[in-house]
This record gives sequence, structure tokens and C-alpha cells, in this order.
Amino acid sequence: MNLHTAWDGTREIRKAASEASAEALLNQAQPLIDNIRKSAHEVQNEVASMMYLRDLGIERAFRKRRDALPLVCEWLRAEKEEIAFVGTSLRGLFWKELGKTETEVGQVLRERLQENPRSCRFKFLLTHPAFSHLRQDLERLHRPEDFQIKMEIKDSVNRLLEMGAKPEEIHFVKATPTCFAIKTSSHMLINPYPLENQALASFCIIVGNTEGRNSIYSSFEENHFIFDSANCDRLEGEDEASIDKIFNQTLDDVLKRKNLQINS
Repeated sequence: MNLHTAWDGTREIRKAASEASAEALLNQAQPLIDNIRKSAHEVQNEVASMMYLRDLGIERAFRKRRDALPLVCEWLRAEKEEIAFVGTSLRGLFWKELGKTETEVGQVLRERLQENPRSCRFKFLLTHPAFSHLRQDLERLHRPEDFQIKMEIKDSVNRLLEMGAKPEEIHFVKATPTCFAIKTSSHMLINPYPLENQALASFCIIVGNTEGRNSIYSSFEENHFIFDSANCDRLEGEDEASIDKIFNQTLDDVLKRKNLQINS
């Protein structure tokens, strides 16, 4: 064997060793490559989901409504156009769980209602007391205390009036509640009512007033904040007779009235 032949043989051995090392390295790296590909696919899906949520206007979600209220207080303080509420009685906004000191939302709302002159409009849509008993037994499962939803609605009406709300700003929808909601010109909180619990213990989402083709804000504004609907009654005055006119009605009384719209 001459020197040239020996050199070629050594080169072939090195090449084979190099190829073997590369293959071994590739085999070792393959799980990492697979994980990178999987992560890239997950990121791609996350981005697609975020874009879809943005189109809907969804900005945030909270496990319980109370967790979102500090953010809501920021909206209420800054709003210059309209503040609107939809709920059974709004009790969860006014009273802390223990005692009867006002929540931060109640304090901010009081301040805004008593501005002189006012810098924005207010609207409150509560459950019509004639329908409150339909909700009563459902909530009883998780509320051990003695309570009457009808009286909670009445307490909230009196509290709103005491805070500075005007009678014409308080409306009553002839139905059982589906979603608690708060609306300003820029944002909306939507909080579904579980069938057997209070909304304050349920999740909520925050949506922005966006121009997306699937905007939740615009859809809910039109179909949930229905203050001028024929399916709502308005408080006519802050005197006891006006309040009793609403609260003395039975379900039969309401159903017999001609302006109730029932969709088949």
C-alpha cells in the first residue's frame, strides 16, 4: 500500500465517521425539532384565536364578576356619554358580602349620579318584579339566607333614587334575567346568569366597542340593552304610589297588558 492509497483510506474512514456522527446527532436532535414544530403550530393556532377574539371585540375574561369590578370602576369614572346597567336587582353592585357598606362600584356610581351638571346619561334595566318569583327557587339552592328577590329589586330602586337616579332612568324588563351587563361608550361587561346561582359568582367577559364585522358589543347593545322596548316598563315617579304601581302587579296582570310582545 502506498502513501496515496493509505491517505484515501483514512479519508473514507473519516467521512464515514462524520456521516455516522451527523446521523447520530440528527437522531438526538429529532425530538427537539419535533417540539419546535409543535410549538410553532401551537403559536400559529394561538395567533389565529387571538385574531378571531379581537374581531369579536373580546378583550379579557374573568372567572368571577367581582374580579372585573376594579376595571369597571375605571370605565365609570371616565365615561362621558352613557352608563347603562342590566341585571336582576343590581344587589351585587351595591352591597358587599358582609355588612351594608357600599361597594366601590356603588360609591363611583353615587358620585357620577350626583354630578351637577351631569356629564353623561344613565340607564338601569331591572327584572320586572312580577317575574322575580320565577328566579327565586333557582337561586335558593346556593343562598341559605332568607331572601326575596322582589324585595331586593325594590331595595335597589329605592337606593338608586337615593343616589340621585331619575325615575325615567329606571326600567323593568318583563322577563327572567339571562345576562348581567354593564355598558359604557367604550366597553361592555357581559356576565351570564347560571340557572341555579347568582351572576356575581359566574364568569364574565369584557368586550370593546370595536368595528369588527362580528362585534359582540354592537349586537348586545341592540338586543340586550332594550330600555325603550315594549317589553319594558318605566318607573313613572319616585313617590310611593309610582313604585307600588310596578311592584303590586302580578304576572297575570303583566301578561294581559296589550303592549307585551311575545315572540313565537
